[in-house]
Parts: sequence; structure tokens; C-alpha cells
Amino acid sequence: MALKSEQKDSCTIIVLGEANVGKTSLINRFRNDQFQEQLLTTLGLDCTTKDIILKSGKKAVMKIYDTAGQERYRTITKSYYQKANGILLIYSVKDRDSFMRISDWIAEIREKAKEDVLVFLIGNKCDEENRREVTKKQGEDLSKKYNIPFYESSAKLDINVKNVFQELAEEAINK
Repeated sequence: MALKSEQKDSCTIIVLGEANVGKTSLINRFRNDQFQEQLLTTLGLDCTTKDIILKSGKKAVMKIYDTAGQERYRTITKSYYQKANGILLIYSVKDRDSFMRISDWIAEIREKAKEDVLVFLIGNKCDEENRREVTKKQGEDLSKKYNIPFYESSAKLDINVKNVFQELAEEAINK
């Protein structure tokens, strides 16, 4: 008699935002608990998976798509919106332009993703306080405008990285 393999819940997460906001660094910190000061620019789309344990004790698999932030790659990533259960929308707190483009990303998500996709707004690089161009309050206000959860994070110092991915996965799977 063959043993049944354990059924795992799963979710698909897309990480979006402008180039150089730290998308790949956040994923690497979550996936491998590592931070590298210099990373190669993501070209197009990268995909990785990570097994997690839900609060219920059940095992789950996260499929995480790391997208390129450059405009020329946007047509590639749009085809993946429909697959997403959750989206981490990232800006850098030390890059006002990346913050100002969030409304464009929200419009694109509303146009291309499923209506019920979960979106979390993340102000990354919060460890760079002396180079900050976007206040925490500005991030909070923007998240209220779009009615989405907001976190500040730092891949470098491992601030809120695991929390954000874990919470998004929990909400997506329990939805």
C-alpha cells in the first residue's frame, strides 16, 4: 500500500516595484536568510519557492516571482498578474520617485490582476534613516488611500522581512 504524499497549501506571490528598491534583496533575505550588498539586476522575471509553516501548523509552498523594475520588462511581468494570490508592492524610503510611482503600479495591478488579489505596500530600506526621502507617515497615508496593509522593512538588517512574506502567505491561503 502506497503512502499518500502530504498535501501542501500553496500561494503565488509577485514582488513589484521600480528598479533598485530592493525586491531581490528582500526575497533573498526571506528565502536564504542572506543579504548581499551588490546584486545583479533582475532581467525579466525570476521565480523561486519556499516551504513555510502556517500558524495552523500546516505546511505550505510559496512561489515567489521577482520582477524587473525597468519599464522595458513590464510586458513580461503583466502576464503573471493573473496567477498571483498576493503582491508585495515595494518602494525605497530613500527614493522619492519610487514612492511616487506607486499609484502607477496600483493602476496596473487593478487592470491586470484578479479583483481579489491581496496587495501589501512595503517601504524598504528603512535602515537608511539618514538618506530617507519618504517618511513613514507618507507610506501609512498612501496605504490608507488604497486600503492596503503597510510595512517598512530592511533586507539588510532583516526588519519585517519574514513577517511580511509570512503574513501575505497566511492571508492568501486562508482566503
